[in-house]
Amino acid sequence: MRSSDEKPVLFISHDARRTGAPLLLLNFLEWVKENIDLEFDVLLGEGGELESRFMAIAPTRVFRSLNQPGRKQQTFFAKAARRFGRQMPDYRSPLTIAGVARAMGRENYGLVYANTIAAGNVIRQIDTTGCPVISHIHELAFWLGCREPKENVKALIERSKHFIVVSDAVRLALKSLFGIDEVNMTVINGFVPTKHDSTETIAQNPSRNDLLHELGIPDNAIIVGSSGTLDWRKGPDLFLRLALEFKNDDFARPIHFLWVGGDTESIAWKQLKHDSQKAGVAQFTHYIGARSNPMAYFALFDFFALMSREDPFPLVMLEAASLGKPILCFADSGGANEFVRDDAGIVVPYLDVARMADGIRSLLTDSSMQRQMGLCGRDRVAINNNINHIAPMILSTMSRFEQ
Repeated sequence: MRSSDEKPVLFISHDARRTGAPLLLLNFLEWVKENIDLEFDVLLGEGGELESRFMAIAPTRVFRSLNQPGRKQQTFFAKAARRFGRQMPDYRSPLTIAGVARAMGRENYGLVYANTIAAGNVIRQIDTTGCPVISHIHELAFWLGCREPKENVKALIERSKHFIVVSDAVRLALKSLFGIDEVNMTVINGFVPTKHDSTETIAQNPSRNDLLHELGIPDNAIIVGSSGTLDWRKGPDLFLRLALEFKNDDFARPIHFLWVGGDTESIAWKQLKHDSQKAGVAQFTHYIGARSNPMAYFALFDFFALMSREDPFPLVMLEAASLGKPILCFADSGGANEFVRDDAGIVVPYLDVARMADGIRSLLTDSSMQRQMGLCGRDRVAINNNINHIAPMILSTMSRFEQ
C-alpha cells in the first residue's frame, strides 16, 4: 500500500488510437487500477478510439484542448489578421506540471511517465522542472531519426531521468543515436493481458466458420496471417509479395493471406488492392482493416508472418504467439527475433520474402515442427510476456524515481 502523502503519477500518451503503444499503456493502467493502490491521471496528446477506456480508469484530458482553449476562435481571428499582414498574439498560456495538475484537480505530481518518443510533443510544451520524467521508448532508428520531429525527440531525451526500452534493439538504437548510458536504460519487453490467453474470450467471438464465411475463405484453407497499420514500416506490401510467392503452388488445400488492421479508406489500402489485382493474387489475399476483436481473426491463422521492416517488440506478435501460432519474421528488423529465437518460429534474412515463403512450406510439410514452435511461443508468452510478470517490473522501475 502507498502512504497517503505520496503524489499521483501523470501518464502521457501521444494519442489514444488502437495501435501497439497506446494499447500497451492502457492495458498496464487497467492492471494497475485493479491490482494496486496508485493514484494517476492520463494526458493524451491526441484522442482516439481508446479514449473512453482511458477515461473509465482515471481522470483523462487531451493536451490540445487543455493547452488551447477557444482554439477555433483564435484560428478565425488569426486568419483575418494575416489578411492585413498582422501577427496575432499567441493566446496559449505556457503550461507547467503544476498547471496541468490543477487542471486535473490535483496539487502536483510525483512523476511523469511519457509513453513513446512521440510524447515529446507534449513534454516539449510543458515545464517539467522539479518533477522527474521517465520515458517508455517503443521506437527504433528510422522513426527516431526520420519520422519524429527532432525538437520533440530532443526534449524527451533531455528531460528524461531514465528510459524503459521494450527490447535490446531499442536499447542499442538509443545508445547509438543519442549516446544514452546503459545505466539509464532498463529493458522490459512488451506483454499481453492475461485475458488474451483465455479460451473463454475467444469462445465469445463469432465462430471460425462464420468468420471464414464473412471473409470468403474456404473452411479448409491454410491461412497465413499478419497484422498492423498500412504504414511502410509494417510491410503490408511485403505481405503481398509473400502471397505472390505462392501464386503457382499447388497444395492439397487452398492457401489464403489475411492482413488484419489498417484504414480501408486510405490511399495505401487502395494501392494494395490495385497491386493484388494486377499481380493476380486478389482472390486469395485479404486486407480487412481494423477490427474490434482482432484476436478472433488471429485464431484463424496457421502462421503469423511479421512483415515489419522496423518493429521494436510488436504486440501483435505476442498476441499471435499466445494463441500457439508459429512466428515468421525478418532478422535485423527490431525485437521480434529476440522473442522468436530458433524455436518459436523462423527468422529469415532482412526482407528475404522468398526465404520466408520457404519457411512456411517447410512447416507445412512438418506438422510436428509447426505445432512444437507454436507451443514454444505460447509458453514463452505465458511465462515471460504476460502482464502479471511485466507490470511489477515497470512499477519497480517507476518507484526508483517517484518523489
